[in-house]
Amino acid sequence: MKLIKILLCGAVMGAVAFFPASKAKASPLNKPRPSLNISGTVMVQDPSFPYGSIKKLSLNNKTLISLLNASPTVQNYLTNLFSSATSNSIPAGSYFVWDMNSEDVWVTNKNGFTFNVEAPVFFYVNYDVEVKVGSFSLKNTTGAGSEMDVTGVKFYFNDENGNILDPEYGEGVFNWTYGAVSGGVQQKTISVKLSPGSYSAEVNGVNAITTTFNVSGSGSSAGLAPFGALGEPFYLY
Repeated sequence: MKLIKILLCGAVMGAVAFFPASKAKASPLNKPRPSLNISGTVMVQDPSFPYGSIKKLSLNNKTLISLLNASPTVQNYLTNLFSSATSNSIPAGSYFVWDMNSEDVWVTNKNGFTFNVEAPVFFYVNYDVEVKVGSFSLKNTTGAGSEMDVTGVKFYFNDENGNILDPEYGEGVFNWTYGAVSGGVQQKTISVKLSPGSYSAEVNGVNAITTTFNVSGSGSSAGLAPFGALGEPFYLY
């Protein structure tokens, strides 16, 4: 299980701890933060009929945000974060963003509400930084290019309130586009398609199995040139 890595400091509603990619300081290590669309199904033993009866439940972004809002741990965290007894839930219209640098999942919205879900509970998507394959193309005159990488990905969600999603490693496909270099800075855009496998889960404390899982998204950020995150294709570093 991944340890909590980032504790946020903030006192007022709307304080921005997560900076949009367009305003982030350019860095050779700055990866895009794609928004995530999550969907899947879980098979759970029906506690009312313990002998052979199971239910198939669907999940998506809205489901996961509802679970976070129902978690006392998240409620207490948000109350302390915003110093307000009335600001203890995730607002409507919020969505998930994947920080590829830390591999944590954040909640944010267009009004500046944001927090790292890894601070109060557990929510992350890991990708295998050691084993990747890929291909790329590059225009020597402009530095623009594209790249496709494939690696293993791991998804984990635990609301500390009896609900856990822990699918096994599955395939992750990363499609990159690199813009022309301008002023030593290069725009990076990525789309991701992640397919974690079937494995362990809990629903309201009852044993379950994740049966299908799909995560997709896209995002962009400005980074220092040259091509790639470290001057070479992503899959090589």
